[in-house]
Amino acid sequence: MPLTPEHGRVRRSRPLLWVYFSLLVILCFVVARQFGWFPTGRAAPEPPQVATNEPRAVFGTPPPAKAPVNVPSPAPLPARAQPETSTRNRTLSSKEVPPGIHDLLRRWEDTVRSGDPEGQASLYGPTAEVYFTKRNVPHREIVSDKRHFLESYPKMNRYTVSNVKLESLNGDRAVISLIKDWDAEGAKRFAGSEKELLTLAWMNGAWKIVGEKELRVFWRKKD
Repeated sequence: MPLTPEHGRVRRSRPLLWVYFSLLVILCFVVARQFGWFPTGRAAPEPPQVATNEPRAVFGTPPPAKAPVNVPSPAPLPARAQPETSTRNRTLSSKEVPPGIHDLLRRWEDTVRSGDPEGQASLYGPTAEVYFTKRNVPHREIVSDKRHFLESYPKMNRYTVSNVKLESLNGDRAVISLIKDWDAEGAKRFAGSEKELLTLAWMNGAWKIVGEKELRVFWRKKD
């Protein structure tokens, strides 16, 4: 059957229809992808991370949180030894003699009885403001005087301190009165009884004698 001119136009138009149809399909696919009508296969974005100061693990489980460290407070510095008074720089109305002064007087008696001039002199300060009839007597002269007395009278029959009274206590200074009785023997005998006044100062954590003088001689005898 012979082909008519109409048949030729139809055959020539069919390839153009396929081209149009293909372009339309591609356009629809592009539009669908653009508006998210097809799954893209990409993972959902992670939520934003909040910055923290905690350490992040490199491998495995994250490290445990560090416990708070309690920094101990520094120990207080040791307080400087204070004189035996409840309030410094105040004259006490009480006449009670502090225990430290009683201890000083006990050692004063013991060193004389045992014939220890250095031990006796160690109870005095570097300088005696008053030492019987002298003033500003250095420690070396006190040692010499104690040594001379104990070497001259090596036998001590009696040496006692009694009637101790606190005359004043003001800060690191104290004044006490006492009765001293002695009976010593050497080449001669020397005995007596007198009232003395001792001035004490608080030095390096202890009481020291910085003044000694006679107030009244009751009796004195040398043979």
